[in-house]
Amino acid sequence: MISVALATYNSSKYIIEQLQSLITQTKEINELIICDDCSSDNTIELIENYFKQVNYTNYKIFINSHNLSYVKTFSKAISETNGDIIFLCDHDDVWHADKIEKIEIEFLKNNNISVLGSSFTRINSEGLKIDNKNPLFTANNGLYKYYVRKNKMVKVLFNKEFTYNFTPGCCIAFKKEIKQEIIKGLNIAPHDYYISCLAASFKGLYFINTEMIDYRLHNNNAIGIPNKDNLEFRIKITEKDIKIKQDIFENLSLLNINEKHKKFMLKHIKVVEKRKEYLENKKIFKMFTLFLKTLFMYRYWYTILKDIKLLIRKENI
Repeated sequence: MISVALATYNSSKYIIEQLQSLITQTKEINELIICDDCSSDNTIELIENYFKQVNYTNYKIFINSHNLSYVKTFSKAISETNGDIIFLCDHDDVWHADKIEKIEIEFLKNNNISVLGSSFTRINSEGLKIDNKNPLFTANNGLYKYYVRKNKMVKVLFNKEFTYNFTPGCCIAFKKEIKQEIIKGLNIAPHDYYISCLAASFKGLYFINTEMIDYRLHNNNAIGIPNKDNLEFRIKITEKDIKIKQDIFENLSLLNINEKHKKFMLKHIKVVEKRKEYLENKKIFKMFTLFLKTLFMYRYWYTILKDIKLLIRKENI
């Protein structure tokens, strides 16, 4: 049984295009769970009218009594699902027609998979394709900091995932067996990041380097892929990253996970805290020492190197 958990919020601009891509999948969705976070536009009316027009009935709509944020809205949507495989879905993307079919095949082939993430094609607000060239030795639009051959599937190790979340939630699906642990752990951290870390903690996280959705980038993305290159922005993001990673550590520590994973999380959080301190105080040489320290810490040096370049440029202005 296939379930899709879709979160909506003021989704009128793109929701119909997304719904069209869902109900025309080559593998039928058994239930589409839609949770709306108190939209102030006509999102719900559009959804209901569209489904009436196309005579589609495999859906349920839940409307939050008050605004919960996207993380809690996804948590609520997930809690209402009954499927064996549960897909997460954003309101503004477009799924490739065979996405569900391809993902289901991988789950059936490999019983070790708890969470499977795929790659994506970037599109702009008008639906036009954006250059998807990966930075050198990376995959998935640079989110996965290791090279993966196209259409190849790899297991994602816990330390890699905790360092960098490798794919957005709209690209992941998971087994029902971990649903309750997911719901209990969704708090501050983005739902996709926590779900992937949870699966990686017991070696069940996999990535297939196949583009399966068109991921829309626009000014109203809840998360998106930030490309702002200024000091204030990087300090703010680093501060947020610390809170998110502390939240994941606290939630995973309540479970019976590997002690080595706990130690790595604490070590990595300390590095991120140092990063924030050095950025705030513009400590270029301290940042160089942090760069050396992270050379063997699952490529976090990618981020530190960008910090160093930015600090040097600021010093020269």
